[in-house]
Amino acid sequence: MSIENKSVSAGYLIIFLSVILGCGGIWLIVHMYISPFLDSNLQKVMADPLMIVSFLIGASLGMMVLAPINVAFRYFFSRELRVKTIFIFMLCVGIFGGGMNLVLYKWIIEPNHMIECPKKNGYKKNLMRDYVTDISLCEKF
Repeated sequence: MSIENKSVSAGYLIIFLSVILGCGGIWLIVHMYISPFLDSNLQKVMADPLMIVSFLIGASLGMMVLAPINVAFRYFFSRELRVKTIFIFMLCVGIFGGGMNLVLYKWIIEPNHMIECPKKNGYKKNLMRDYVTDISLCEKF
């Protein structure tokens, strides 16, 4: 196999992996921030009490979604996205994540009188907290 064929194969692999990464990022955004609003029988939701983790997770997911776009620009247009564009996109998706977390609190957790899983029941999560309608739904670690 010649060097040129290896380069083309590596290019296709990078494009394929970036599309997989982008689809995974979109799936996580829908799963974490949008699906709780679509579920009519919601008993458990994951949210961040400090909002900073939701912002960081949103920004990371924004980078995942932007990966295939950056790869497409690199391979098809022979240029990369500017760092400023990437930063602004990540900032926007991070703000979206923090905002959706706040909306989860105001529209789902508070009206449904959900409670945070207590640590005394053996529940321990460091970043995001589970809010449930019944204490028996809390996972033990």
